Amino acid sequence: MNQFRRGWAKLMSVEGPDFIAWLRRKEVLRDRITVQARVVSRLLIDEIDTEAAAIKFWDGVPRALNHRCPETMHKDWGIVRAYAWLHFLERYARTWGALEYLVEECRLPMGSEGVRTLDVGAGLGAVAFAIHDFYAAMLEFAAETDNPNWHQPPEITCVENGIGWNAMRSQLWEMIHSVARGEWPCDLSTWKNLNDFTGIRPDQERADEFERLRWAYATDWDEYRGEETTELLHTAQEANQEAQSRHRYRLFVFSNFFTSLKSVKAMGDKLSELLTDANPGSVLLVMGAETGCYVAIYEQLQRIAEAAGFRIVVPDARASSAISSVDDIVSAESLKIYEHAQRLAPNDDERIVNFGDSFAQGEVFRANAIRAFRKHRNIRQSS
Repeated sequence: MNQFRRGWAKLMSVEGPDFIAWLRRKEVLRDRITVQARVVSRLLIDEIDTEAAAIKFWDGVPRALNHRCPETMHKDWGIVRAYAWLHFLERYARTWGALEYLVEECRLPMGSEGVRTLDVGAGLGAVAFAIHDFYAAMLEFAAETDNPNWHQPPEITCVENGIGWNAMRSQLWEMIHSVARGEWPCDLSTWKNLNDFTGIRPDQERADEFERLRWAYATDWDEYRGEETTELLHTAQEANQEAQSRHRYRLFVFSNFFTSLKSVKAMGDKLSELLTDANPGSVLLVMGAETGCYVAIYEQLQRIAEAAGFRIVVPDARASSAISSVDDIVSAESLKIYEHAQRLAPNDDERIVNFGDSFAQGEVFRANAIRAFRKHRNIRQSS
């Protein structure tokens, strides 16, 4: 167990620059995203293996660009593959950049036993993979510098009800875990999956878990007494400690999840419940677009967060593969997929051709906005 006596923010202010310098000297992001890029391109090239498959892939591009598509889009094979092509690597890079920024601002969640993350609307898992890899890099840094305070094992829960997203994320999970195993600290076995964000009930689930653990027992045969005996597996304290860990997240992430005020309204009560339940030091990270309806969306999210005791600590930052200097990797792998599909089924749609031209020139998507809120102590919460 680690615990920096002067607080995690102080640790980051003192040692954070060394960690960031280590990341960049070792080119950890380039190493990790190269693996991600090769896996994504290999998976897509293997699956887009006929003219018919390439046509379905191209047909999915327009809807993959529309963030407010119907929720059923995950059922369309072409849309899911097009979405992976257009968004996965860029979102991975943006998330990594956001986490680096939080370290620099001394706002990254850290904990004595690591960090539990709730990734809501996980989709294909780009955000979750980036968070896992970033905290895994901390494990390497901790080992190299013999500094246990940076030993921050990640535990990630992905919330996603789209069957298509979950299926492809599982494929990527298996491939990345196979490639990464032995190369760097990579333990994707700690990942958990939930299908329903609104179905999370922290207090009730903790109470149920406590009852289950408190009265769990093992049976054995007592040869001396000639009868079966039972023995409780946990003390009340052990059962309570384990139960209280359920849904105790240090990092909440919403990346392009709220795409309309209607979605905020529908999920607002549950979001409020989870944030109110969160412990001091927890961070809410919101990433996404910043124009149009998103201005009102972020204003509403800020009201919900503040009512739950959070305060905005990063009001306006940017992250992208270009800012993180890995846009060459993103564009090169994206171009490879584009050229492969064009060979199978040439497509002269202007938007699709423009993507190919942009990737050929090393250009990628523009930066996304980052907003972060942190829960503080001694803040009176709204009733």
